[in-house]
This record gives sequence, C-alpha cells and structure tokens, in this order.
Amino acid sequence: YEAPFVTGLSGHPTGVAVNETNYVYVGDFENRQVLIYNGSGGLVGQWGSFGNGDGQFGIVRDIACNASGYVYVVDQSNYRVQIFDCNGNFIDKWGLPGTEPGNFSDPMGIAINSTGFVYVSDYGSDRIEVFDAQGTFLFQWAVPTPMGIEIDEKGHVYVAVRDINDYRVEVFAANGTFLEGWSLNGIPGLTAGDFVPSYLALSNTSTVYVVDSDTNSRVQAFN
Repeated sequence: YEAPFVTGLSGHPTGVAVNETNYVYVGDFENRQVLIYNGSGGLVGQWGSFGNGDGQFGIVRDIACNASGYVYVVDQSNYRVQIFDCNGNFIDKWGLPGTEPGNFSDPMGIAINSTGFVYVSDYGSDRIEVFDAQGTFLFQWAVPTPMGIEIDEKGHVYVAVRDINDYRVEVFAANGTFLEGWSLNGIPGLTAGDFVPSYLALSNTSTVYVVDSDTNSRVQAFN
C-alpha cells in the first residue's frame, strides 16, 4: 500500500482496468460512466451516461483492456459488452438478453487473455462465454453463479463462484477444462477463509486476492 490512488469519486466504483500505457479505467456504477486516470491518479477523461445507446450504460459492471489498448466494458443491465478506444470513443458492441450462445442473462465479469480472447462470466446463465476480440462467439462452459474472472500468465482462468452451497474460486484451462477449485471453508462468515467472493485479482507471484464484499467488506489473499 502506498496511498489512496483516486479520491473524491461521486459514484460507486465498480470495475477497474489498466492499459499498456498505465492509464487506469474505473467504472462508476451510480453515474453510468467510465473514468480515465493517469498513473498518478489524475482524472484525464470520462465518458458515458444512462441509456442504451452506443456509449451509454445501464450498469457498468466490469472493465478489461486488451494489448491493443481497446477498452471492453460489461454493460450489465443492457446485456452487452461495449468496446471503446483508449479515449472512450465507441467502437463496437455485442450481446442481447437471453441464454443463447453469445447472449447474456446477467453479465458480471470480463477478462482478456494474451491471444485477445474475451471471457465473460454470465451469472444469470451459470456459464463462462468466450469471444474473439470483435465479439464473435467461440465457445462456453458451465460454471454455477460466476462473478469475477481473471486470467494468469499461463492462460488459466480464475472464477469467483457464488454457489449457495459452496462459495469458492475455480480454476480452468483456457478451453474451459476444469483444473481445480478451492476455498478454505466455503461459507460466509468472519473467520479467515470464509467469504462470499465477488471479484478477484492475481499477482505475478501466484497470489490470488479475493474481494469478500457482501459479508465482511474486505479482501483476502490466498496462494
């Protein structure tokens, strides 16, 4: 910990992503915006308003950046993903409400691997959907009530699972093959290892940071 990076947000920050040039993109849940900060925490831009038009948002849920600098935003209540350039100019979108492949029931998390494939957790349909960089559907696999999603340097996919009977993190190969699942206790509570996982992040030393938001408003670290 160094210092507060961003202060004075008027809304409720949700997703966050950093691009290759160290610009930080923060989703604003209440104001339906994405804010852009430089590496020192200075606000350099923002875009978005409430609505379902191009560049508008119902709920900004999560954000990811690819190696080319494009910004992918999960627009939860509009059942879609929108793509922007690094300055917030609208590029493209995909998704409709539904359970068909390529559509969304309740999209929550997004992550992009080193080949540019886009992984989206669809909480309402109990699945992870995978797309190419332009939003063409590739494949999917079943995961119960998935929330946040991250991808490590090996391409392994980590998913925060809110299965009511077993709160946990599951790990998959890039093609959706199950590798392992873990939690210390699998239940909500105050004890270390108890959690209701929402989002997560990975370090380059294989530490997994899990946001335990509903019960304890804390982050726990696992290795």
